[in-house]
Amino acid sequence: MLSSFYKYPKKVIAENLISFICADGIYPESRALLILALKDMAEKNVNFVDAYLAALAGNQEEAICSFEVDFQKLGVKWVAPPGYM
Repeated sequence: MLSSFYKYPKKVIAENLISFICADGIYPESRALLILALKDMAEKNVNFVDAYLAALAGNQEEAICSFEVDFQKLGVKWVAPPGYM
């Protein structure tokens, strides 16, 4: 929403959200994964959901099966669904 509707650059979004989740009194469940996902979103120009799923999968040494080819940019094992390619 911040990027698509309001046209904020992903880098600005990531920087501000990283500052927020690192602030005193903020205790996200997976701070390191959120930071990784936000950095990947900004640096690799992918959406946050894909970046977060890739961070989770990478953390658990799992693959992702998806039609979304952006996972190839994210350094996680990506498997295309049968018959896709």
